[in-house]
Amino acid sequence: MKISEDKNTITFRITDDWHFHFRQGALLEFLVRLLIKHGWRGRVVGEPNITPPILTGDKAVVYHDRIMGSAERLCSTFKMIRVMQITEQTTRMMVRAAYFAGVRIFKVYPRWVTTNSENGVVDYTMIYPALDELQKLRQENYNPGEPDVVAQFHAESPREEIEGLFKEEAFLTDECEMGGINCKFPELPMTIEHIKSAFGVKWILQQPGTRKIAAGITIQHITNTVDDVLGYSRRSGGLVCVHDGFKPHAGLRADRAAVQEVVLSGNPLFFYAGDGAWHFRKKKECCGASCGAANTLAALPLLIKFFKGNNMLHRLEPFTSQFGAEFYGYPLNEGTVTFVRKPWKIPETLPVIGVVDDVVVPWRFGEEMEWQITD
Repeated sequence: MKISEDKNTITFRITDDWHFHFRQGALLEFLVRLLIKHGWRGRVVGEPNITPPILTGDKAVVYHDRIMGSAERLCSTFKMIRVMQITEQTTRMMVRAAYFAGVRIFKVYPRWVTTNSENGVVDYTMIYPALDELQKLRQENYNPGEPDVVAQFHAESPREEIEGLFKEEAFLTDECEMGGINCKFPELPMTIEHIKSAFGVKWILQQPGTRKIAAGITIQHITNTVDDVLGYSRRSGGLVCVHDGFKPHAGLRADRAAVQEVVLSGNPLFFYAGDGAWHFRKKKECCGASCGAANTLAALPLLIKFFKGNNMLHRLEPFTSQFGAEFYGYPLNEGTVTFVRKPWKIPETLPVIGVVDDVVVPWRFGEEMEWQITD
């Protein structure tokens, strides 16, 4: 990382995002361009809960090639990582075929908890064969310095009796959910996606040193609490905000404090996985609004502000550009991005080429950012 003498210019290693939703159609093309324009020019994990979902290795390859076809003419360093979803119907053969098609990340969603999760898991014992096959594949083929096999978990319990703010804790502790998985597959690397609670942070920290399990963290869980959604924070101005509605929801102030503390600590088991999730305005600003933070524009400026404001700017680059790559088994990116201290406002709306009857609304729309990318 390089910081100018006047501290108004910061240059750091190209960033990775280990959790992003590219969507489909015109929105996919739009998001590829938006990521590259706003500094996300390293590896990006394209989540598989599209419609129809990516349930086989062949479909993961097709989706990867579609995204890279859009990206390659814009940025030589941008790489989309292939992902396949594991459901209760995923077989050992499907997992093995996906592995040899180049898939290394396998995502598990709980049913009816987030966008397009109607085929998610309710009975986690049903995915034991798939997870066991992943563990065997790693045992047979693991080679340090090459991409590792990783199971990503949306860590919220699908049980309706568990209230929303407590679904992460319930999922991590229940023997029928992550409690059982963690014990049964000790050699399978796992990530807890978009971790949001003080309990979740503590749970990761308490794992044995030999257990390869880490947590992805979003900018919205670093900055927000549930009061931003419900209209009780100063920033909300007393108004409910659908654009601060994402899954898992931001927690209490103590949860945010725990997330912030572990990010600033420089612990390599915690890294950026932003869960950028864009929706058209008609699906976001309505009754039954879709969840997701369209955070692509605001994320890096807010991360710079967060680390700098806590006198920990030297830990920005490891969080965004090092720890995740090391956990997933990739070399560090070689290029850099540069941000300057120059105020700008996030647009109220953005048009999407090819869509005439709707727009997208960025997260933190209308707010002034302190830092902007130079190119």
